[in-house]
Amino acid sequence: MWNMNRRQLGKRLAAAAVLVLVAQLVTALSDPTRGSRSCPPTPPNEPKAAVLQSRSIYAENVVLHLNGSVCIGFKAETYFEAERTAAATATRLVDTATADLELARSQADLPTRQKLVEDALKRLKAAHEAEAALPASKTISLFIDGVRTPVSKKVYIQESDWRWEAFKLVPPTNADSEEGKQWRQILSATPIGGLRQVSIGLGDNDASLPRKFAIVKDMTFRAYDWVILALSAAGLAMLAAGLVLSGWDTGLLRDPAPPPPGPPPAGPTPPGTGTPPAGLPPFSLARTQFAFWLFLVTGGFLFIWLTTGQFLGVVTGGVLTLLGISATSGLAAVLIDPRPNPNPSRGFLIDILSDGTSVVLHRVQMLAWTLILGLIFLWTVTTSFTFPSFDTNLLLMAGITSGIYLGFKFPEK
Repeated sequence: MWNMNRRQLGKRLAAAAVLVLVAQLVTALSDPTRGSRSCPPTPPNEPKAAVLQSRSIYAENVVLHLNGSVCIGFKAETYFEAERTAAATATRLVDTATADLELARSQADLPTRQKLVEDALKRLKAAHEAEAALPASKTISLFIDGVRTPVSKKVYIQESDWRWEAFKLVPPTNADSEEGKQWRQILSATPIGGLRQVSIGLGDNDASLPRKFAIVKDMTFRAYDWVILALSAAGLAMLAAGLVLSGWDTGLLRDPAPPPPGPPPAGPTPPGTGTPPAGLPPFSLARTQFAFWLFLVTGGFLFIWLTTGQFLGVVTGGVLTLLGISATSGLAAVLIDPRPNPNPSRGFLIDILSDGTSVVLHRVQMLAWTLILGLIFLWTVTTSFTFPSFDTNLLLMAGITSGIYLGFKFPEK
Protein backbone atom coordinates (compact mmCIF):
# COMPACT_ATOMS: atom_id res chain seq x y z
CA MET A 1 0.00 0.00 0.00
CA TRP A 2 2.80 2.41 0.89
CA ASN A 3 4.65 1.60 -2.33
CA MET A 4 1.48 2.29 -4.32
CA ASN A 5 0.99 5.65 -2.56
CA ARG A 6 4.65 6.49 -3.15
CA ARG A 7 4.36 5.78 -6.87
CA GLN A 8 1.19 7.88 -7.13
CA LEU A 9 2.87 10.74 -5.25
CA GLY A 10 5.88 10.48 -7.54
CA LYS A 11 3.74 10.63 -10.68
CA ARG A 12 1.87 13.65 -9.35
CA LEU A 13 5.11 15.41 -8.46
CA ALA A 14 6.53 14.70 -11.92
CA ALA A 15 3.35 15.99 -13.59
CA ALA A 16 3.37 19.13 -11.41
CA ALA A 17 7.06 19.65 -12.20
CA VAL A 18 6.37 19.50 -15.94
CA LEU A 19 3.62 22.11 -15.55
CA VAL A 20 5.93 24.37 -13.51
CA LEU A 21 8.73 24.08 -16.06
CA VAL A 22 6.40 24.75 -18.99
CA ALA A 23 4.94 27.78 -17.17
CA GLN A 24 8.46 29.03 -16.45
CA LEU A 25 9.45 28.57 -20.09
CA VAL A 26 6.38 30.47 -21.33
CA THR A 27 6.98 33.23 -18.76
CA ALA A 28 10.64 33.58 -19.74
CA LEU A 29 9.96 33.66 -23.48
CA SER A 30 7.01 36.08 -23.14
CA ASP A 31 8.85 38.47 -20.82
CA PRO A 32 8.06 41.99 -22.10
CA THR A 33 11.61 43.09 -21.32
CA ARG A 34 13.00 40.65 -23.90
CA GLY A 35 13.59 41.89 -27.42
CA SER A 36 13.99 45.40 -28.75
CA ARG A 37 12.71 48.35 -26.78
CA SER A 38 11.15 51.08 -28.89
CA CYS A 39 12.81 54.43 -28.30
CA PRO A 40 10.87 57.70 -28.45
CA PRO A 41 10.66 59.13 -31.99
CA THR A 42 12.84 62.12 -31.13
CA PRO A 43 14.86 62.88 -28.01
CA PRO A 44 14.59 66.26 -26.28
CA ASN A 45 16.93 68.99 -27.38
CA GLU A 46 18.75 68.72 -24.08
CA PRO A 47 18.69 65.96 -21.43
CA LYS A 48 16.32 66.53 -18.54
CA ALA A 49 17.59 66.83 -15.00
CA ALA A 50 15.71 63.64 -14.08
CA VAL A 51 17.86 61.43 -16.27
CA LEU A 52 21.37 60.17 -15.72
CA GLN A 53 23.70 62.02 -18.01
CA SER A 54 27.30 62.64 -18.93
CA ARG A 55 28.78 65.21 -21.25
CA SER A 56 27.72 63.61 -24.54
CA ILE A 57 25.33 60.74 -23.76
CA TYR A 58 22.38 60.16 -21.46
CA ALA A 59 20.02 57.32 -20.64
CA GLU A 60 16.76 57.04 -18.82
CA ASN A 61 17.09 55.74 -15.28
CA VAL A 62 15.63 52.32 -16.04
CA VAL A 63 16.67 48.74 -15.39
CA LEU A 64 18.70 47.18 -18.17
CA HIS A 65 17.52 43.69 -19.05
CA LEU A 66 19.58 40.97 -20.66
CA ASN A 67 17.97 40.06 -24.00
CA GLY A 68 16.35 43.50 -24.00
CA SER A 69 17.62 46.83 -25.25
CA VAL A 70 18.57 50.23 -23.90
CA CYS A 71 17.95 53.64 -25.50
CA ILE A 72 20.85 56.07 -25.19
CA GLY A 73 20.68 59.73 -26.08
CA PHE A 74 23.72 60.56 -28.16
CA LYS A 75 25.23 63.85 -29.33
CA ALA A 76 27.85 63.41 -32.05
CA GLU A 77 28.86 67.08 -31.89
CA THR A 78 30.27 66.57 -28.39
CA TYR A 79 31.33 62.95 -28.67
CA PHE A 80 33.32 63.49 -31.88
CA GLU A 81 34.78 66.85 -30.80
CA ALA A 82 38.36 65.74 -31.53
CA GLU A 83 37.42 64.22 -34.89
CA ARG A 84 35.46 67.30 -35.88
CA THR A 85 38.40 69.53 -34.91
CA ALA A 86 40.74 67.40 -37.04
CA ALA A 87 38.30 67.62 -39.97
CA ALA A 88 38.07 71.41 -39.62
CA THR A 89 41.87 71.64 -39.50
CA ALA A 90 42.15 69.50 -42.65
CA THR A 91 39.62 71.72 -44.41
CA ARG A 92 41.56 74.86 -43.45
CA LEU A 93 44.77 73.30 -44.81
CA VAL A 94 43.01 72.60 -48.12
CA ASP A 95 41.71 76.15 -48.25
CA THR A 96 45.16 77.56 -47.45
CA ALA A 97 46.86 75.39 -50.07
CA THR A 98 44.22 76.41 -52.64
CA ALA A 99 44.79 80.10 -51.86
CA ASP A 100 48.57 79.64 -52.12
CA LEU A 101 48.09 77.99 -55.50
CA GLU A 102 46.02 80.89 -56.80
CA LEU A 103 48.59 83.35 -55.51
CA ALA A 104 51.43 81.40 -57.15
CA ARG A 105 49.64 81.39 -60.49
CA SER A 106 49.33 85.16 -60.35
CA GLN A 107 53.10 85.70 -60.21
CA ALA A 108 54.53 87.58 -63.22
CA ASP A 109 57.98 86.03 -63.21
CA LEU A 110 57.69 82.67 -65.04
CA PRO A 111 60.50 80.73 -63.25
CA THR A 112 59.33 81.92 -59.83
CA ARG A 113 55.68 81.22 -60.71
CA GLN A 114 56.46 77.66 -61.88
CA LYS A 115 58.35 76.86 -58.66
CA LEU A 116 55.62 78.34 -56.45
CA VAL A 117 52.90 76.49 -58.35
CA GLU A 118 54.69 73.17 -57.97
CA ASP A 119 55.11 73.69 -54.22
CA ALA A 120 51.49 74.76 -53.85
CA LEU A 121 50.26 71.74 -55.80
CA LYS A 122 52.25 69.42 -53.52
CA ARG A 123 50.78 71.04 -50.42
CA LEU A 124 47.26 70.91 -51.90
CA LYS A 125 47.62 67.22 -52.76
CA ALA A 126 48.84 66.41 -49.24
CA ALA A 127 45.99 68.42 -47.73
CA HIS A 128 43.42 66.59 -49.89
CA GLU A 129 44.90 63.23 -48.93
CA ALA A 130 44.78 64.13 -45.24
CA GLU A 131 41.18 65.29 -45.59
CA ALA A 132 40.18 62.13 -47.48
CA ALA A 133 41.81 59.93 -44.82
CA LEU A 134 39.44 61.28 -42.16
CA PRO A 135 36.36 59.01 -41.88
CA ALA A 136 32.88 60.45 -42.35
CA SER A 137 31.45 58.03 -39.80
CA LYS A 138 32.63 55.83 -36.96
CA THR A 139 31.42 52.62 -35.36
CA ILE A 140 30.89 53.05 -31.64
CA SER A 141 30.47 50.20 -29.17
CA LEU A 142 28.52 49.91 -25.95
CA PHE A 143 30.56 49.27 -22.80
CA ILE A 144 29.22 47.78 -19.57
CA ASP A 145 31.44 48.28 -16.50
CA GLY A 146 34.35 49.11 -18.78
CA VAL A 147 34.01 45.90 -20.82
CA ARG A 148 33.32 46.29 -24.52
CA THR A 149 30.22 44.46 -25.71
CA PRO A 150 29.66 43.24 -29.28
CA VAL A 151 26.81 45.77 -29.57
CA SER A 152 27.76 48.64 -31.89
CA LYS A 153 26.27 51.42 -34.00
CA LYS A 154 27.51 53.45 -36.96
CA VAL A 155 27.27 57.21 -36.36
CA TYR A 156 28.16 60.09 -38.71
CA ILE A 157 30.70 62.45 -37.23
CA GLN A 158 29.20 65.69 -38.57
CA GLU A 159 25.76 65.21 -36.96
CA SER A 160 24.95 67.81 -34.35
CA ASP A 161 21.48 67.23 -32.80
CA TRP A 162 20.69 64.80 -29.99
CA ARG A 163 19.41 61.46 -31.24
CA TRP A 164 18.36 58.09 -29.82
CA GLU A 165 20.35 54.94 -30.39
CA ALA A 166 18.86 51.56 -29.38
CA PHE A 167 21.49 49.03 -28.26
CA LYS A 168 20.29 45.42 -28.09
CA LEU A 169 21.67 43.50 -25.10
CA VAL A 170 21.35 40.10 -26.77
CA PRO A 171 24.22 37.58 -26.52
CA PRO A 172 24.88 35.32 -29.54
CA THR A 173 23.68 31.74 -29.52
CA ASN A 174 27.26 30.41 -29.68
CA ALA A 175 28.97 30.71 -26.30
CA ASP A 176 32.36 29.87 -27.83
CA SER A 177 32.32 32.76 -30.31
CA GLU A 178 34.29 35.93 -29.62
CA GLU A 179 31.05 37.83 -28.96
CA GLY A 180 29.88 35.07 -26.61
CA LYS A 181 33.12 35.29 -24.62
CA GLN A 182 32.69 39.06 -24.30
CA TRP A 183 29.20 38.59 -22.88
CA ARG A 184 30.41 35.89 -20.49
CA GLN A 185 33.03 38.33 -19.18
CA ILE A 186 30.29 40.88 -18.53
CA LEU A 187 27.90 38.39 -16.92
CA SER A 188 30.56 36.79 -14.73
CA ALA A 189 30.24 39.61 -12.17
CA THR A 190 26.50 39.02 -11.64
CA PRO A 191 25.73 38.11 -8.01
CA ILE A 192 23.10 35.62 -6.86
CA GLY A 193 19.78 37.37 -7.45
CA GLY A 194 20.59 38.57 -10.94
CA LEU A 195 20.79 42.34 -10.18
CA ARG A 196 23.82 44.62 -9.98
CA GLN A 197 24.77 48.26 -10.39
CA VAL A 198 26.73 48.99 -13.56
CA SER A 199 28.03 51.88 -15.60
CA ILE A 200 27.41 52.06 -19.32
CA GLY A 201 29.51 53.98 -21.79
CA LEU A 202 30.33 54.44 -25.44
CA GLY A 203 33.73 54.03 -27.04
CA ASP A 204 35.44 53.35 -30.32
CA ASN A 205 34.86 49.92 -31.79
CA ASP A 206 38.55 49.05 -31.53
CA ALA A 207 39.12 50.64 -28.10
CA SER A 208 39.57 48.74 -24.86
CA LEU A 209 37.83 51.39 -22.71
CA PRO A 210 34.94 53.81 -23.24
CA ARG A 211 35.58 57.52 -23.66
CA LYS A 212 35.81 59.24 -20.29
CA PHE A 213 33.16 61.84 -21.08
CA ALA A 214 30.68 59.24 -22.46
CA ILE A 215 29.92 57.19 -19.34
CA VAL A 216 26.65 56.97 -17.41
CA LYS A 217 26.92 55.51 -13.90
CA ASP A 218 24.55 53.88 -11.41
CA MET A 219 22.44 51.93 -13.87
CA THR A 220 20.76 48.71 -12.72
CA PHE A 221 21.43 45.60 -14.80
CA ARG A 222 19.16 42.56 -14.48
CA ALA A 223 20.68 39.38 -15.90
CA TYR A 224 17.75 37.19 -14.86
CA ASP A 225 14.63 37.23 -12.71
CA TRP A 226 15.25 35.36 -9.46
CA VAL A 227 11.57 34.36 -9.29
CA ILE A 228 11.86 32.55 -12.62
CA LEU A 229 15.13 30.99 -11.45
CA ALA A 230 13.47 29.79 -8.23
CA LEU A 231 10.59 28.31 -10.22
CA SER A 232 13.04 26.50 -12.48
CA ALA A 233 14.99 25.09 -9.54
CA ALA A 234 11.75 24.03 -7.82
CA GLY A 235 10.49 22.41 -11.01
CA LEU A 236 13.69 20.42 -11.51
CA ALA A 237 13.73 19.39 -7.84
CA MET A 238 10.10 18.25 -8.05
CA LEU A 239 10.83 16.36 -11.26
CA ALA A 240 13.80 14.57 -9.66
CA ALA A 241 11.77 13.74 -6.54
CA GLY A 242 8.86 12.53 -8.65
CA LEU A 243 11.02 10.22 -10.73
CA VAL A 244 12.75 8.82 -7.65
CA LEU A 245 9.47 8.21 -5.81
CA SER A 246 7.71 6.70 -8.81
CA GLY A 247 10.70 4.39 -9.37
CA TRP A 248 11.38 3.75 -5.68
CA ASP A 249 10.81 0.02 -5.89
CA THR A 250 12.37 -0.34 -9.35
CA GLY A 251 15.93 -0.49 -10.65
CA LEU A 252 16.07 3.29 -11.26
CA LEU A 253 18.61 3.92 -8.48
CA ARG A 254 18.86 0.46 -6.88
CA ASP A 255 20.95 -2.62 -7.49
CA PRO A 256 19.25 -5.46 -9.38
CA ALA A 257 16.89 -7.44 -7.18
CA PRO A 258 17.10 -11.23 -6.92
CA PRO A 259 14.32 -13.18 -8.65
CA PRO A 260 11.27 -14.06 -6.56
CA PRO A 261 11.59 -17.44 -4.85
CA GLY A 262 9.93 -20.40 -6.50
CA PRO A 263 8.07 -23.18 -4.77
CA PRO A 264 10.19 -24.93 -2.15
CA PRO A 265 11.68 -28.22 -3.35
CA ALA A 266 10.37 -31.48 -1.96
CA GLY A 267 12.32 -32.98 0.86
CA PRO A 268 14.66 -31.39 3.39
CA THR A 269 16.23 -28.00 2.59
CA PRO A 270 20.02 -28.16 2.08
CA PRO A 271 22.11 -26.21 4.62
CA GLY A 272 22.88 -22.60 3.65
CA THR A 273 19.84 -22.15 1.37
CA GLY A 274 16.46 -20.65 1.95
CA THR A 275 14.29 -17.70 1.07
CA PRO A 276 16.14 -14.49 0.14
CA PRO A 277 15.77 -11.58 2.54
CA ALA A 278 12.53 -9.62 2.19
CA GLY A 279 12.52 -5.96 1.19
CA LEU A 280 13.92 -3.81 -1.59
CA PRO A 281 17.54 -4.12 -2.80
CA PRO A 282 20.06 -1.44 -1.73
CA PHE A 283 20.57 1.85 -3.52
CA SER A 284 23.48 1.91 -5.99
CA LEU A 285 26.20 4.54 -5.56
CA ALA A 286 27.14 4.43 -9.26
CA ARG A 287 23.53 4.88 -10.44
CA THR A 288 22.94 7.65 -7.92
CA GLN A 289 26.05 9.50 -9.10
CA PHE A 290 24.98 9.18 -12.74
CA ALA A 291 21.48 10.53 -11.93
CA PHE A 292 23.07 13.39 -9.92
CA TRP A 293 25.14 14.57 -12.88
CA LEU A 294 22.27 14.03 -15.32
CA PHE A 295 19.95 16.43 -13.48
CA LEU A 296 22.73 18.89 -12.66
CA VAL A 297 23.95 19.21 -16.27
CA THR A 298 20.39 19.32 -17.66
CA GLY A 299 19.33 22.02 -15.21
CA GLY A 300 22.48 24.07 -15.83
CA PHE A 301 22.02 23.90 -19.59
CA LEU A 302 18.37 25.02 -19.34
CA PHE A 303 19.37 27.92 -17.05
CA ILE A 304 22.02 29.22 -19.47
CA TRP A 305 19.82 28.72 -22.53
CA LEU A 306 16.73 30.42 -21.10
CA THR A 307 18.74 33.26 -19.53
CA THR A 308 21.20 34.16 -22.27
CA GLY A 309 19.79 32.37 -25.31
CA GLN A 310 23.09 30.51 -25.79
CA PHE A 311 22.91 26.81 -26.60
CA LEU A 312 25.97 26.28 -28.82
CA GLY A 313 29.37 25.79 -27.21
CA VAL A 314 27.86 25.68 -23.71
CA VAL A 315 28.86 22.14 -22.75
CA THR A 316 32.58 22.04 -21.99
CA GLY A 317 35.02 19.18 -22.38
CA GLY A 318 35.47 18.94 -18.60
CA VAL A 319 31.75 18.36 -18.02
CA LEU A 320 31.65 15.75 -20.79
CA THR A 321 34.62 14.02 -19.17
CA LEU A 322 32.85 13.93 -15.80
CA LEU A 323 29.73 12.46 -17.41
CA GLY A 324 31.91 9.89 -19.15
CA ILE A 325 33.64 8.97 -15.88
CA SER A 326 30.27 8.62 -14.15
CA ALA A 327 28.79 6.48 -16.95
CA THR A 328 31.94 4.33 -17.15
CA SER A 329 31.88 3.75 -13.38
CA GLY A 330 28.27 2.57 -13.55
CA LEU A 331 28.88 0.23 -16.48
CA ALA A 332 32.09 -1.15 -14.97
CA ALA A 333 30.36 -1.76 -11.63
CA VAL A 334 27.72 -3.86 -13.40
CA LEU A 335 30.37 -5.81 -15.31
CA ILE A 336 32.39 -6.47 -12.16
CA ASP A 337 29.39 -7.71 -10.18
CA PRO A 338 26.42 -8.51 -12.47
CA ARG A 339 24.65 -10.67 -9.87
CA PRO A 340 21.50 -9.40 -8.12
CA ASN A 341 22.17 -7.94 -4.69
CA PRO A 342 20.54 -10.21 -2.08
CA ASN A 343 20.97 -7.73 0.78
CA PRO A 344 17.95 -5.64 1.86
CA SER A 345 18.06 -1.85 1.80
CA ARG A 346 19.02 -0.18 5.08
CA GLY A 347 18.35 3.42 4.00
CA PHE A 348 19.64 5.59 1.19
CA LEU A 349 22.77 6.98 2.86
CA ILE A 350 23.84 3.68 4.42
CA ASP A 351 23.25 1.84 1.14
CA ILE A 352 25.49 4.08 -0.99
CA LEU A 353 28.24 4.32 1.64
CA SER A 354 28.45 0.69 2.75
CA ASP A 355 29.68 -2.48 1.10
CA GLY A 356 26.82 -4.52 2.53
CA THR A 357 28.43 -4.79 5.94
CA SER A 358 29.61 -1.36 7.08
CA VAL A 359 30.44 2.13 5.79
CA VAL A 360 33.69 2.07 3.80
CA LEU A 361 36.14 4.89 3.11
CA HIS A 362 36.38 4.62 -0.69
CA ARG A 363 32.63 5.14 -1.07
CA VAL A 364 32.73 8.13 1.28
CA GLN A 365 35.56 9.58 -0.84
CA MET A 366 33.62 9.11 -4.07
CA LEU A 367 30.50 10.75 -2.62
CA ALA A 368 32.51 13.65 -1.15
CA TRP A 369 34.23 14.51 -4.44
CA THR A 370 30.98 14.15 -6.38
CA LEU A 371 29.34 16.72 -4.08
CA ILE A 372 32.37 19.06 -4.22
CA LEU A 373 32.47 19.06 -8.03
CA GLY A 374 28.69 19.45 -8.11
CA LEU A 375 28.87 22.57 -5.92
CA ILE A 376 31.61 24.01 -8.16
CA PHE A 377 29.37 23.31 -11.16
CA LEU A 378 26.34 25.03 -9.58
CA TRP A 379 28.34 28.08 -8.44
CA THR A 380 29.97 28.56 -11.85
CA VAL A 381 26.72 28.20 -13.78
CA THR A 382 24.74 30.62 -11.60
CA THR A 383 27.47 33.27 -11.33
CA SER A 384 29.28 33.02 -14.69
CA PHE A 385 26.54 31.68 -17.00
CA THR A 386 28.90 29.03 -18.31
CA PHE A 387 29.80 25.42 -17.63
CA PRO A 388 33.03 25.10 -15.64
CA SER A 389 36.21 24.05 -17.39
CA PHE A 390 37.56 21.59 -14.85
CA ASP A 391 41.32 21.41 -15.00
CA THR A 392 43.27 18.21 -15.57
CA ASN A 393 44.00 17.64 -11.88
CA LEU A 394 40.32 17.80 -10.86
CA LEU A 395 39.38 15.41 -13.65
CA LEU A 396 42.20 13.09 -12.57
CA MET A 397 40.89 13.26 -9.01
CA ALA A 398 37.40 12.25 -10.23
CA GLY A 399 38.91 9.43 -12.28
CA ILE A 400 41.07 8.20 -9.38
CA THR A 401 38.15 8.13 -6.92
CA SER A 402 36.07 6.18 -9.46
CA GLY A 403 38.98 3.82 -10.08
CA ILE A 404 39.42 3.18 -6.35
CA TYR A 405 35.68 2.55 -6.03
CA LEU A 406 35.77 0.02 -8.89
CA GLY A 407 38.90 -1.60 -7.48
CA PHE A 408 37.17 -2.26 -4.16
CA LYS A 409 34.19 -3.75 -5.99
CA PHE A 410 36.18 -6.96 -6.42
CA PRO A 411 36.52 -7.71 -2.70
CA GLU A 412 32.92 -6.54 -2.19
CA LYS A 413 31.90 -9.11 -4.79
